Amino acid sequence: MVKKARSRKKVSLPVKKSLSITLIILAILEAVCIILQTAFLAKAIVSLFNGNYNILMDSVLFFIGYLFRTIFLHLQQYFTELESVKLEKTLRSQLLDSYLAQGADFVNREGTGKSVTLAIEGIGQVKNFFELNVSKKMRSGIIPFMVALFIFYTDKVSSFMIASFLPVIVIFMILLGVTARDMADRQYKKYRLLSNNFIDTIRGIESLKFLGISKNYLPIMENKNKEYKKSTMVTLRYAFLNSFALDMLTTLAIAFLAVRLGILLLDGETTLLPSLTVLLIAPEFFLPIKQAATDYHASLNGQVAYEEILKVINSKPKFNSNFVEIKKFDNIELNNVSLVKDEKKILNNINISLKDDNKVCIVGKSGSGKSSLISILTGFSTHSEGEIKVNNEKIELKNSNWLNNISYISQFPYIFPDTIKNNILYYNNDVSEEKLIEICDLVGLKEFIENLDDKYETKIGESGVELSGGQAQRIAIARALISDRKIVILDEPTSHLDIETEFEIKEKLLKLFEGRMVIIATHRLHWLNNMDYVLHIDNGEVVDFEKLDIYKQTERYNKLKLTLKGEY
Repeated sequence: MVKKARSRKKVSLPVKKSLSITLIILAILEAVCIILQTAFLAKAIVSLFNGNYNILMDSVLFFIGYLFRTIFLHLQQYFTELESVKLEKTLRSQLLDSYLAQGADFVNREGTGKSVTLAIEGIGQVKNFFELNVSKKMRSGIIPFMVALFIFYTDKVSSFMIASFLPVIVIFMILLGVTARDMADRQYKKYRLLSNNFIDTIRGIESLKFLGISKNYLPIMENKNKEYKKSTMVTLRYAFLNSFALDMLTTLAIAFLAVRLGILLLDGETTLLPSLTVLLIAPEFFLPIKQAATDYHASLNGQVAYEEILKVINSKPKFNSNFVEIKKFDNIELNNVSLVKDEKKILNNINISLKDDNKVCIVGKSGSGKSSLISILTGFSTHSEGEIKVNNEKIELKNSNWLNNISYISQFPYIFPDTIKNNILYYNNDVSEEKLIEICDLVGLKEFIENLDDKYETKIGESGVELSGGQAQRIAIARALISDRKIVILDEPTSHLDIETEFEIKEKLLKLFEGRMVIIATHRLHWLNNMDYVLHIDNGEVVDFEKLDIYKQTERYNKLKLTLKGEY
C-alpha cells in the first residue's frame, strides 16, 4: 500500500507567487501576535499571583494581540478564498472545454456520472482542498518555527523537549496519512461508480417503469448505498485514529513539559513568569500542525478530484495546425480513417468522398459502426488514424468552424429547459417572427404552440411543458430549417417513433433535404428511396459505397432486408 502511494505522482496546486508572499507575511504577523498575546497574558497572571492588581495595560495589550491575531487569520482566509474562486472558475471552464473537445467519446468511456460529479461536486471539493491546504500549510510551518524560537529564547531545554516530539508526530502523520489517502482514493472511485449507477438509473427510470421492473432496482441501489456507507465509516475510522494519535502525542509533550517546569519551580531553579509563558505558548506550537493534519483528511476527496480533473483537462486533444475557417463547403473526403476505443477498432480504413449535393444513406446492422462514423463526420469524435479533407484541404474538424456548417438531428434531440422560441432559434436567432411561424407551420408545430397559454414563450423541457418524441423531433427539424445550413446529418432520427409519426416527420425532413448535402444513418430501409448513394458498413468497414440503383441489385442488399426487416 505504502509503495503504491509513494510511486504515485503528486500533483501540486497552482499558487501564485503574490499570494504566497502575502500569506507568509500574514502568517509571520499572526505568529508575532500569538507571542505577544501569550507574553502579556502570562505577565498579567503572574502579577495577580504576586498580589499586584495593576494589570490594565497588560490586559489591553493581550486583547490587542488577540484582536490582530484574529484579523490576520481572517485575512489569510479571505485572500485564499479569493484565489480559490478564481481557480474554481478556471478549472470549470477548462473542464467543460475538454468535455466539448472530446465529445461523446469521453462520456461514453468514463460514464455520465463521472462527468457530472467532476463538473459539479469535484470542482467544489477542489475549491475546499485549495482553501484548507494553501494557507494552513504555510501556517503549520511558520507559526511553530517562530513559537519554537520564542521558547528557545525563554527556556532552551523546553524548546528541545517540544522539538523532540516533532519527528514522532511526523512519522505518525505519514503512516496514517498514507493509509487514509489510499482509502480515500478507493472511496472516491466507489462514489464515482455509485454516481454513474444512480444517474443511469434516473435516466432510464421511464423505461424501467414502463417495463414494470423499476422496483427491482431499489434493492440494488440500497446494497450499493450500504457498501458505500460501510467504506465511508472505515475511512473515517482511520481519520479519527490519526487525530487521536496527534492529540495523545501533543498532550504527552505538554504534560512532560509541565512536570519539568513544576519540578524546576519547586527546586527554585526558575521563576514563575518564564515557566508560565512557556506552558501557555506550548499548545500554539502543536495547534497549526494538528489543524493541517485534520484538514488533510477533510480535503482528501478534493485532492483526488483535482487529480481526476487534471487528467481530463490534459487529455483534451491538442492540434498543431491553426484554426481553419470553412467559408464555403464543396466536399469532404475521408482517407483511411479509423477509430479506436478502449484498444478496440470500431472503424477500420474508411474511404469515402462526398460532394455538397450528395444525399447518402448509411446502412448496416446494429453495432456495425454507423453512429461512430456519424460521430466523426460531425466532429464530435476524433479519428485515431487517417486524414480528413474539406474542400481538398487536410484539417482537424474540431479545429475548425465545421460545426457551424452542420445541422445535426440525433435520435434523441436535446431540448433545452428554455422557451420554444429559444429552442428553435438555437442556431440562428436573427429570424423574424413571420419566418418562425412559417417554419413551425411547415413542421406541424404551429397548432400545438398556438394552443399553449404563452405561445412561443412557453417553457419546455425539464422546467416546463413536457414534449412527446414526435414533438421533440419537430423542434429539432425546425431548428435545422431555421439554421439554413448546407450540411444535414441525421443519426437514427425516427427509429423510436411509431410508423404514422415517422412518415409524417419524414415528409418534413424531405423538405429540409432540398439543396443540401444529407447524411443519414438508419436501419429503416424506406429512407433509401430518397437518397442518391448508399454507404453499407459491416464490422466497422465499408463494404459498399454505390449509387442507389446499383446497390439495390447486389446480394448484400437482399441480405440486409432480411436482417433489418425494414420498410423499403
